[in-house]
Amino acid sequence: MRQEKDWIRVAVPDLRIVSANLARRVDDQIAERRRPNLSGNSQGARRKKHLLSGLIKCGACGANFVINGKDYYRCARNREGGCSTTLSIRKSALEEAVFSIIRSRLMTTEMSDLFAAEFNREVERLRDSGSGDAARLRSRISEIETEMRNLAQNFTKGVVSDMLVSMMNEREQERARLVERLGLVENLHSAEVIPHPRLFESYAKKVDNLSTALSNAAVREEAAASLRTLIDQITIFSDESETYAEVLSDPAKVMDFAYDKPATSMRQRASSIAVVAGVGFEPTTFRL
Repeated sequence: MRQEKDWIRVAVPDLRIVSANLARRVDDQIAERRRPNLSGNSQGARRKKHLLSGLIKCGACGANFVINGKDYYRCARNREGGCSTTLSIRKSALEEAVFSIIRSRLMTTEMSDLFAAEFNREVERLRDSGSGDAARLRSRISEIETEMRNLAQNFTKGVVSDMLVSMMNEREQERARLVERLGLVENLHSAEVIPHPRLFESYAKKVDNLSTALSNAAVREEAAASLRTLIDQITIFSDESETYAEVLSDPAKVMDFAYDKPATSMRQRASSIAVVAGVGFEPTTFRL
């Protein structure tokens, strides 16, 4: 068989399996899906109008608390007649209370000690099994890349279908997950927990900066997004005597927020800290 450089190619439009227009649209769609998201937001991400939107849950039914009128949060299901909770909470009061929790009760010596102990224990466990995991991950990544090349050959030959596009997307997503996991395994040797004094100083400084930024319309949205990463959920409870809320946070996110390292290492640092994301803080409770 002659080498490819010696081939003579002749266009035969009548023998196309799919039209040129359809093939071009498929190519455009594939290119669009492969394009990196430089904004850092998911495709379905929406701008949050209120600071705590999407984080507040009803302790009675589990539905979201949503803005009712201009300045109050209320159970969405109650508004539809599906929950007996009639409580309304002033937006400014709840935001101030939550920010006070972030400032003074999320980052404590006890929580830092708990996280550090679990972090180091998990790192040691992963180091012990890391070499075998790395080999398996590299092998699977190689298999996926071979599958992707084979799928790409179908595209270049004009064989295009929704199933092939879906298969290519699935392989790309799996490869991305495995590459991230491999990076974590390979970088465990550099994983560390920042010492106490510097950790607390960094956290306090960043919270102060957030407080200032939230008052600046130009950067408020970005500051609000950073604040929301520190809170997983706020649950509102009410009984005959009092109304109170529980704030649930992820220690890995709190510690990562407190770290003060170059932005270029942020993704690597987040991957390392995420190994103990399952270690949870006890919910912080406060009265309203």
